[in-house]
Amino acid sequence: MLATFNARGVGQVLVTEHVSGDLVKFYGVFGTGFFRVFYPTDDGDTKFGDERRNGQAHHYAFDLQRLQRDAEMLSRLTGISIYGGDCIVRPDGSYAFIDFNDWPSFSRCREDAARAIVQCCLRQASSSPIT
Repeated sequence: MLATFNARGVGQVLVTEHVSGDLVKFYGVFGTGFFRVFYPTDDGDTKFGDERRNGQAHHYAFDLQRLQRDAEMLSRLTGISIYGGDCIVRPDGSYAFIDFNDWPSFSRCREDAARAIVQCCLRQASSSPIT
């Protein structure tokens, strides 16, 4: 598998072990306060069905505000202002990010996200010099 990635020009790969717990999808827009989380097993809205690997969500208690702060930090560090991703919430409430990307579908919260995205874009446009 590493040779296949290397042949495609991928020079570095991060491999992690399986993390058991609840899959939580999150969506956010940096600096706007917009942040939503969803459990895909609650509504059956799935893209690949991978969330079934850990079974039905147990809704383990976790610190939502901490998750939002950590996601905002990832957003700032990567320069990705409009983001989404997945994390696994373990039974003890700790979590592991397993995916973080730009411009997710916002499928579960599209209308609320649209307002935050406009706010973010206007803020960035007003602070960027025109060249």
